[in-house]
Amino acid sequence: MYLLFSVICQFFICICYSLALYYLAVVILDRKPEKRCFLIFCVTFTVTQIFSNLIYASVYDAALESTKIFSFVWNILLYSGYAAILVSLIIHIYHTDAAQTVVATAISHFVVFTISLLVTEFMGARVFPDDNFIVYMLLTTVLPIVSGLAGAVLIARLLKRWKFHQYFKFLFIKRKRAAIVTVSSVVLMHYHTIIELIVPVEIGSPAATLYSGIFIILMIFALQFAAIYNADKEKIKAQSDTIAQMQIYLTLLEELQQEVRSFRHDFTNLLAGASMQAAEGDLKGIQEFMQNTGSYFDEKLGSEIRYLECISNIKIYSLQSLITTKITKMQEQGIAYLLEVPNPVIECGIRSEDLLRCIGILIDNACEAAVGSDEKAVKLILLQTPGELFATVSNTWAQKPDLVKMQKKGYSSKGKNRGTGLSSLRKITGEYPNCMTRMRVENNMFIQELRIIF
Repeated sequence: MYLLFSVICQFFICICYSLALYYLAVVILDRKPEKRCFLIFCVTFTVTQIFSNLIYASVYDAALESTKIFSFVWNILLYSGYAAILVSLIIHIYHTDAAQTVVATAISHFVVFTISLLVTEFMGARVFPDDNFIVYMLLTTVLPIVSGLAGAVLIARLLKRWKFHQYFKFLFIKRKRAAIVTVSSVVLMHYHTIIELIVPVEIGSPAATLYSGIFIILMIFALQFAAIYNADKEKIKAQSDTIAQMQIYLTLLEELQQEVRSFRHDFTNLLAGASMQAAEGDLKGIQEFMQNTGSYFDEKLGSEIRYLECISNIKIYSLQSLITTKITKMQEQGIAYLLEVPNPVIECGIRSEDLLRCIGILIDNACEAAVGSDEKAVKLILLQTPGELFATVSNTWAQKPDLVKMQKKGYSSKGKNRGTGLSSLRKITGEYPNCMTRMRVENNMFIQELRIIF
């Protein structure tokens, strides 16, 4: 009877623990839990737990002489294995960023394990197997895991209320910052194992229970503070970009105003000549005047007005700021540009930061290729239709692009250790089944296309 009860408890523990890990991790990543994904992880977790217990039992006698070191290595491998399974599954199902998934999984493991350990330490000093085995098992093994699940759900709801996912992504914008956060989270996941090796704490002692509870609270607030701090830095940067964009607008408007004044003066002289032709009945001369005036207007004012119209059609203001900044850099590099936005762009179908990264990569690639060519030209088209956003970036080139080689990860015509732009683009678009990319060469132009279906 006791054996059957122990087996049932172990299966129940596996279900609760795997659910807690999975649920908190996907909430941190701002994804919706899916039954299929959880069932796969639950079964994999349970099978791994069973086999690990069998292996542990078979090698435990041989490891008695170095129990401390053996336990440390075993826990590191076991917890890393659980995390690796969950990370692989989430990336495969949700197409999430690898670094963000690792951090979310590590945080989830730390939270659930800490809460479970806290309850285990508290109950371990107050309940003994000699009193009642079933009650002992329920209070020292089942209750801690149930508490871990309840704590994970509670913390997940708090993070949702705080809109933590909006700040979480800002921890990974820069590679160095992302690497530091990832390594720190992995160390945090193994915190208790490392502490147990360095400074063993008596299980059930008030000190152990107190430090476990305080540590998890401090960790949550520290993580929230770090995420908000980095988000605020990015907001300040975005505001600076907006100010720079407004300065560009003002400069362009001043240039347009000067052109209008010049055009007004010239147009007055042209009109005076046309009046004389009209008085003399020179119809052919008037027709030539109208044609020349239209061409003159397009040459003097048409391009600036079309540019302002296109920019004003981009209603996603972060994208507007990005394109304005990129066009300013093109002007500095002597690259001729053409921007076409015939319809208002009001929605993108993916996260706005991912759209900015995709468009930024496409424009940067185009500029790098165009600046080495003779024509030095880049053309950007944004077309918004019901249910779809279509973007194309075309550029001239000095060397014809090899489309086959460009599909390979890390390839770049600019040398070794380059070409991360296209890899990053494929990685971002790979997260969205409604997002497609295409590259082609047509009329001596290299064309990159991005299609997003809503």
